[in-house]
Amino acid sequence: MNKELQKLLLTQQEEQSYHLPMEAEYSFYRRIANGDMELLKLNMNADTMEGMGKLSSSPLQNKKYHLVILTAMITRFCIEAGLDPEQAYTLSDMHIRKIDACLTPEQLDPRKGAVVKDFVLAMHELHNSPGLSYHVMQVVSYINSHITEPIRVSDVADAVKLHPDYLTRLFKKDMNCSLSQYIIKEKCRAARYMLL
Repeated sequence: MNKELQKLLLTQQEEQSYHLPMEAEYSFYRRIANGDMELLKLNMNADTMEGMGKLSSSPLQNKKYHLVILTAMITRFCIEAGLDPEQAYTLSDMHIRKIDACLTPEQLDPRKGAVVKDFVLAMHELHNSPGLSYHVMQVVSYINSHITEPIRVSDVADAVKLHPDYLTRLFKKDMNCSLSQYIIKEKCRAARYMLL
């Protein structure tokens, strides 16, 4: 075993400083992935990170590293639970940039709560939206990924390997609007955000 690692393990034993059990950490991530709204009532201050280890001698950097890891782990648990990967990664990137911009440990305090809140709300919405078929979820993901490009129904059908007529019927049944209408609506929504 590496001497430096041995020394750190002995020091932790002497100080009785141990890492949080993995199951406790994973349980927290699973609650977020399940869209557990009760989490939003808890104190999510970045200071409440006992058992998370020391990643830097700088208190600011230590908090930043832990919050980035937290964000990355939450992102992966939410993707595994069904959140659109592009939405999840973009939400993660947005929060990591905000974490990185913090100049004091106090500025980091609300960041943990913000990350948890955004992912819990996204997962709550996902779990409480009408059940979509696998192919319709693929279509929505494809449209989100290609929103700035020209999108035709035939392109979408090719991407999900379904006949265009069958896909349009399936989409209308699940989404209560035609695939063409949905594409136009999503392009207008994206254009509005870009203009803002």
